[in-house]
Amino acid sequence: MSLKYSKWLTLTYLVFLLVGSFLLGIGKISRMPISLGITVFIMIFAWKAISGFFSEQETPKVGLLVYWGIMVQLSIQEAVLFLKTFRYEIVNIGFLVFFAVLFIIYRYKTKKELVLLSVLISMGMCTYYINFKN
Repeated sequence: MSLKYSKWLTLTYLVFLLVGSFLLGIGKISRMPISLGITVFIMIFAWKAISGFFSEQETPKVGLLVYWGIMVQLSIQEAVLFLKTFRYEIVNIGFLVFFAVLFIIYRYKTKKELVLLSVLISMGMCTYYINFKN
């Protein structure tokens, strides 16, 4: 249950995050294109988790937890982008999920290629929290 092209997925997310944050910051786009992009990344990880769950004889629970954790991180990032109340609490929950994903990756020595993506998602969440409070 490995994610093909994980380095390209991480690079694509980095470019998406930088361009989206920049264009949102200068007022050239609304929050909706960024939300749709995050939803595409959520669907990629959901598809991989579901297909991995049903395709293999023995379900790798650790891989499912990592993919599920990244989906939750992306969902929390999207919530920070849109919500105006309870943002501090949402960011705290996001960091708990981030540390849980890192713990699972390093404890079970699996999916180490997704560490950078997890860090980028947390950085994007902080960017939306700090810069776009309106």
